Amino acid sequence: MVNLLLDPGTAARQGEPVLDPRRWTDRHRLFAGAALLVALVAGLVQALQHDPTASAVDGLRAFLAAGFGAGLVLFALSLRGLTLPGFLIGALFVTAGMLSWAYTDTPIVVWVLLLAEGALFLVWTFPWLRNLAGLPRLGTAWLGLAYWLLGTIGAALVWHPGVAVQRLTYAGLFTLAAMAIVVATRKSGRDLSVGITAAFLCALAVLFILGSGNALDTVHAVPHNKWGEHMEYRFWGAPGLLYHPNSIALILVLVAVRIGAEDAFERWQRYAALAVVTVALPLVNSRTGVIYLGVVAVLHALLVWRRRMYPTRSARWLAALLPLVLVGVIVVASGGWAFLTAKRYGEAADVTSGR
Repeated sequence: MVNLLLDPGTAARQGEPVLDPRRWTDRHRLFAGAALLVALVAGLVQALQHDPTASAVDGLRAFLAAGFGAGLVLFALSLRGLTLPGFLIGALFVTAGMLSWAYTDTPIVVWVLLLAEGALFLVWTFPWLRNLAGLPRLGTAWLGLAYWLLGTIGAALVWHPGVAVQRLTYAGLFTLAAMAIVVATRKSGRDLSVGITAAFLCALAVLFILGSGNALDTVHAVPHNKWGEHMEYRFWGAPGLLYHPNSIALILVLVAVRIGAEDAFERWQRYAALAVVTVALPLVNSRTGVIYLGVVAVLHALLVWRRRMYPTRSARWLAALLPLVLVGVIVVASGGWAFLTAKRYGEAADVTSGR
């Protein structure tokens, strides 16, 4: 087990899914039974917290939300190409994000996790200077790293040394993360993005299971600070584990893109990825997520049509238009024109506030 954690090269022997996506087995029945049990417990707990007149409806809502979350775990376990290093990278990043919103008043919780993350990546990326030398050639890495480096410079220029030190620490951590992905990919020869996607699915699952009591309500749990003001109509998760709705929206989009557009996955998995984003995105009410998904859908339609990846004209039309139609469904389910033009913080704010 220690070797699995500390040596990303072990991913070369991984990749087979825990749950076979092509056939139903006894293992599937066991996991499906466990998922059903989780949903039943969540529904029962929620029902017992309310008076008899509302308990049945609230319990059913919690059952459906928890069942959706448990289903996401099963979905993640069915992905072919799942590796432990990829899952760890995705899990560490998304967990740090969730903890930063749930424990805004106790940042030590987040820093402990970040310290553990940095220590793991230090082990993975040794020797550091040799592996760092190849990083500048990866333009995509600098899309994220430059953000923290420029932020550090900005904080220093306005003389906020504490903020500058924190941002420099983040820059170092994310540099290690970029190096870790490069090293793990080189050593294992595996695509780590499948494991990262599985971790995102499991993070969403935890939010829906723990937040099943409010996921399908009109009023949601929010952080007790200025970020949560007037945002009770957006799903954040559970009182003890919150994640910003825009962050939830973007990992939903990433799941849809990574699985939905990949021919290597089973057809039902690709449709399931589209279904997940269609169901969950309206709950977080994120214009940012809709914009990203809309841009991706347009690019996908252009690529499908230009590259003629499908044998018949009707198949190309279906593949090109389905994501666009789903974007329209999501916009309507989110509130239509009112959703697109809403001022989240009242008349004093512009339309881009609280996207």
